Amino acid sequence: MIQLSELKAVEDVFFRIGLKYNKSSLYPFIEKNFSEDKFFDEESQKKILKILENSKDNLAHNVLLNMDISRINEHVKQCKFDDKFWIEKLPQIRQKIQKHLKMKFKVRDICFCDSFPDQYKNYEVRGASTITIFENQKNPGIHFLNKRIDNTSTGIHIIHEEIHTCLSQNKNKDQMFMEWFEEGLAIIYSIIIYYELSKDIDTLNAYRTRSYIFSKVKPEWDYTKRYFEYMKIISRIFLQGGIELLDNLKVEYLKGNREKINSYLRNIRNNTLNIKYTPKNEIENFIATFSNILEPEQITPLEYVIVECIKKKPKSIEQISKEINAPIDVTKNALNRLFVKGICIVVKDNKIDIIWRKKDLFNEELIKPMFPIG
Repeated sequence: MIQLSELKAVEDVFFRIGLKYNKSSLYPFIEKNFSEDKFFDEESQKKILKILENSKDNLAHNVLLNMDISRINEHVKQCKFDDKFWIEKLPQIRQKIQKHLKMKFKVRDICFCDSFPDQYKNYEVRGASTITIFENQKNPGIHFLNKRIDNTSTGIHIIHEEIHTCLSQNKNKDQMFMEWFEEGLAIIYSIIIYYELSKDIDTLNAYRTRSYIFSKVKPEWDYTKRYFEYMKIISRIFLQGGIELLDNLKVEYLKGNREKINSYLRNIRNNTLNIKYTPKNEIENFIATFSNILEPEQITPLEYVIVECIKKKPKSIEQISKEINAPIDVTKNALNRLFVKGICIVVKDNKIDIIWRKKDLFNEELIKPMFPIG
């Protein structure tokens, strides 16, 4: 068993549960306060409790933060990764990859390490959790960095890297690596195979959320930044012709037919790739959802607290001010912003209500508070 880092233990929960804050806005706070360079332990638990203690005032952003950190604290339990389980799964993974890709290959050994070899340190700095060292080099195999192991993505990434292994063993040295296509293909098939091995749709949902959030918050040089875009692109191609189309494109890819592969990218860019395929089961429905993640409307914590206060019935400014424990002038300023944003309106007897066309969005959490920057 590998002990998870403090950050990864918290992330595992963060990506899986519902929170008040828009997760993309809150993630930098999580990353800042929890380290990937130390194990999750009793001190980490105390750190969570300290954040809770420091967020007990009546400021709107801390009221909401307290709710979210409390939820995370309730669920941080599984702080180890079962590396032995996945190593023992390698023969099964190999069989699944050969079945889906219709190609034979030899799996690469999996190695869990505290740091990458010196010549690969740059990959670690740029956010990589794994690297592949080829057979003619020192310490060959797929190396996973212990501090970036988690229970949301690592099992999927093991399959993902073995798919790259399969493709590399079936290409000749003259064929060019097309990042968007090969990464997208590896993502799709690793998800399908992970589902077949586990039927664990909850982890796949968390993995999709993780990929989406990283696409929003990671810097451009970070390797994890672009993967959600590849997921979206391949999802669109999948909806054009299903696995059969992806299988045909894989053949063209192995032939080195760069123009054929890129024609689909061009069609997506020009919005001329029509949806023709209907997903037939749970995992195909999941694949089809990559490009459908909704972006909530963004409001400030104080504005959110006010809307929460009036969502059941209209209230006067004085009532709102009293209930949220904010000065009248501060409440008025926040309400003015909500009026401008078209979320609130003055109704009978000068009471404030949510505009009817926004109520459903708010109730279904498509209007969310954004954690303050800095």
